[in-house]
Amino acid sequence: ANVIRYSTKEIMEHLKVLMEKDPNSLIVVLGDHLPALGENFSGYRESGLFLEAKSQFSAGSVSKFVATPLILIDGKRGAQNIGTIAMFELPAIILDFIGLPVPKELAIFSQPDGYKVRPTSGMGLLVMTQEGDFLCRDAPHSERCIGPTTWLNDVDILSKDARVGHQYHFDTTSSNTYSQPLSVHRSDAPPK
Repeated sequence: ANVIRYSTKEIMEHLKVLMEKDPNSLIVVLGDHLPALGENFSGYRESGLFLEAKSQFSAGSVSKFVATPLILIDGKRGAQNIGTIAMFELPAIILDFIGLPVPKELAIFSQPDGYKVRPTSGMGLLVMTQEGDFLCRDAPHSERCIGPTTWLNDVDILSKDARVGHQYHFDTTSSNTYSQPLSVHRSDAPPK
């Protein structure tokens, strides 16, 4: 607990220095996981927050487990509450805050209206909606999991395609931007 206290104090002191140097800056601080609080998150298990096995997690437990710290301070508007986001959404949010257009290569990964999808390691696919969160575990999926899993598969195809440089599945030269999730052309060869 002391480590967290001192780390938080150091972050706050550093933020104060940054804001004094450039009061109009956009400051983004994020973590990649919860504080460990013991070996294999034992502090969370001992407190009852998490069950022993990840396979026993409820959607609520998974949501807490994958949550990470995020601080976003806009020098002109102060601290911003941007809600629950996936890390891959952050670049588009930052571009929007500084007034730059979001390139379609980022916009193409926009999550479908009505839900947010969080892939997890060993716990299933966390789907967050206004009505409540739910998990999509191994296939075959229930009816409500078809949309989120299809979207995630499409994003995975596009991500791999962009990394290897083929770009068969989307045209980066077009001036069109994508505001809707993309239906991906699935094949091993480029479309004609």
